[in-house]
Amino acid sequence: MPTSFEQALHNFAHDLTENFNSLVSAQPEDQLKAPAIALLSAAGAALGLEVVSRTEVHVFELEGRPDMAVTVNRSLTGHVELKAPGMGANPQRFSGHSKAQWQKFKSLPNLIYTDGSEWSLFRSGE
Repeated sequence: MPTSFEQALHNFAHDLTENFNSLVSAQPEDQLKAPAIALLSAAGAALGLEVVSRTEVHVFELEGRPDMAVTVNRSLTGHVELKAPGMGANPQRFSGHSKAQWQKFKSLPNLIYTDGSEWSLFRSGE
């Protein structure tokens, strides 16, 4: 288990590199889930917090499923939406499905968008 946020980031980068060097064809966005969960958990542990992430969560009032919900010390604190590497994390550049999804998710109080390299935090759409 990493003892610092810097070590957590190093492990995240290593895990992504190893995963994306695989010759097995897979959904790129989905390959971010395990490393992102590990990063959030390790970063929380470095701060003395229990961070637990659940995937494909239902937010019924939005009729959508963000990729992850994140709890800190057993309280829901936010959501994470993963995008394929290279897509970026700026919803202003999204189109089609991703743009429609942003319109649903932007009302969430704490929402992180990431493609593994670029990260954006939105609080109620800002």
